[in-house]
Amino acid sequence: MTLAIAGCGGGSNPVTQSPNPTSLGGVVASGGPVAGASVRAIDNTGQVIASTTSASDGSYSLPLPAGTSGPLLIRATTASDGLSSIWLPANAPAGAYTVNVTPLTNLLASMLSRDGDPASTGPAALDLSQISATSMAADTQLIQGWISKVETSIGGAAAGMSDLITTPFQANGTGVDQLLDSLHVSVVPAGATADIQISLKQVLGDASPPAGLAFTSANPPQGASLPAPSPGSLVPVGLAADMQTFVSNFNACMAQSLATRSNGTSLVGSTCTSLFLNNDPSNYLSNGKGIAKAWPILFDGSQTGGSLSNAQLQYGRTMTLPGGSASVSTWIFSVQWTSPSGSVSFYRDNFYQASAGGGNAMVLLGNQYAYKASANPISQEREFVNNPPEAYWSSGYTVTIPNYTDSSGHPVIDHVLVTPPLGSPFTLLPSAGCSFLVQTGFGCTSFLRYAWSSVSPPPAGVTAANPGSPSTYESLLFMTPNTMSDSQVADIPDQSSWRFDFYMASAPSVLAATQYYRTSSRMMTIAELQALGVPQLTSPTLAQLAASSTTTVNWPFSRYLSASAPSVAMPPPSSGGIGLAWSIPAQQQFQEASVYGYDNASSAGFNDVTYPGSGSTSGTVSCHAQTTSDLHCNAGNYASGTGIIGIELDSADFEGRNYSHFYALYRIY
Repeated sequence: MTLAIAGCGGGSNPVTQSPNPTSLGGVVASGGPVAGASVRAIDNTGQVIASTTSASDGSYSLPLPAGTSGPLLIRATTASDGLSSIWLPANAPAGAYTVNVTPLTNLLASMLSRDGDPASTGPAALDLSQISATSMAADTQLIQGWISKVETSIGGAAAGMSDLITTPFQANGTGVDQLLDSLHVSVVPAGATADIQISLKQVLGDASPPAGLAFTSANPPQGASLPAPSPGSLVPVGLAADMQTFVSNFNACMAQSLATRSNGTSLVGSTCTSLFLNNDPSNYLSNGKGIAKAWPILFDGSQTGGSLSNAQLQYGRTMTLPGGSASVSTWIFSVQWTSPSGSVSFYRDNFYQASAGGGNAMVLLGNQYAYKASANPISQEREFVNNPPEAYWSSGYTVTIPNYTDSSGHPVIDHVLVTPPLGSPFTLLPSAGCSFLVQTGFGCTSFLRYAWSSVSPPPAGVTAANPGSPSTYESLLFMTPNTMSDSQVADIPDQSSWRFDFYMASAPSVLAATQYYRTSSRMMTIAELQALGVPQLTSPTLAQLAASSTTTVNWPFSRYLSASAPSVAMPPPSSGGIGLAWSIPAQQQFQEASVYGYDNASSAGFNDVTYPGSGSTSGTVSCHAQTTSDLHCNAGNYASGTGIIGIELDSADFEGRNYSHFYALYRIY
């Protein structure tokens, strides 16, 4: 029993299957049905023996070839996620068998895997032959204990879930599916194990994180359980089905020609206007954006005929409706958009429904905030092109607020006080060349580092008194006084709340607005980041950057970025932008490519950004002045005396985690 619970796939009496099943089938669901997933049956040699695609309701049917015997790993993957399930029948005769693929079956597969990752390949791969009925039963019992109070609170509707894998259900927000909709389950590979969190998707105030459990796949807790949710905070019956109805209504709007659905500035026709509160698209507001900027696909003729799918519930939130005064329950869903050309992008937004079921349509609402802001987990590999293989890893959060300017180019925001869920409050301010607000003394960065590794290999001259810590060598980057350990990071709740207090330049001492943001995921541990990977520049692009900057700056970053810096790390092109090409890991979507530099003329840092699209593998970063005081551009080209000190590639996954690869063109020592 001890070996089984330890998640090493141990336990006695492995089951040997001799009869041959005809087919496997079931539901792929994760906070809603997962449509279009690639569902594969994988044997213990790692071979895919059968494959199919899940239907719009998440169901699948997978005929198996003659001679197949269990156990099998059933793996369902999409552009954004991957879930696993294990089929381990006992003396099964030929026939059709139910094997569901859900976050709970994925959790079970993680606990039975040698490294906590059912999708591992190579020496750490899941050894199906060593999984026993005893070990599966023991770990199943643990999981059912963790969620027992939630199941009871639902009212016994899911009481028929005698087995996590084989209990039949429909992904319609009732019974077992209501229980699945109510649970947040995160399994993040971390090399030798996986980090796991389980919490509730319940309606909470903006400042309140949900209660949860955090542990590793190799050391699951004994006798623990999630608390019973408070009355009225549970996911209502049928919410997932109502979300699917919204998806169908949205796709009906997008099936119309652009001229039919829009007059150029607003949406027209009941098919499209019914997607919003009181049939009025002007009731939508999210981070200061109306519907045209927040959901540009609605106003883009090239997107006609595309489709929304895979609505996945994130959590519930209380807020006030436009023109109202009482708090109501709203729901945050993530959805996948597939364009007519096949490119994939993701949206996450607030939805409202007067009451679940009964024909009350779910509508797009937005977060109703006046200003754009975000707090997202981010991890980074920071590589020094001119000191290969010098690099280090860091993790934290990007806290991003645009540097809004008026028609004259002057900043609109005086400052924003940010209160994070960990550490002390801090203030963000406008800076001449930065497109976002920054902390004084930390350069042009929105990355708050709470954890980092040592520089590897260590720079020359490292001693006990002069350690190879990035905080020593790169003092302009924001780093907390002490790095957090991986175990400390793993205990941070996924859904942590951040508070933003806005003060305008027109009245710097008057609080103009307070906005809260809850993360879908916590920051990553260093081990998780190294296991999941980051975007990479192609070899030709990297070689070109190295050749252009090899013989320049040889100072620490903090000394280079000073008013007296007499040189540049890499001179920009005399005209045009900087061309880049890259690749990204599976199940990450590309976000942006950035250029960071220093203008000797104004003694200020700057950044330029391009957003080429989630499916892109190349792009050009051009020069853009941020304010009237920003002098790094000259008629659209980089001004003389400016220098490029780094290139950054950013991607993100469906859980809101950002992945960064920063290529430093200066030398660290």
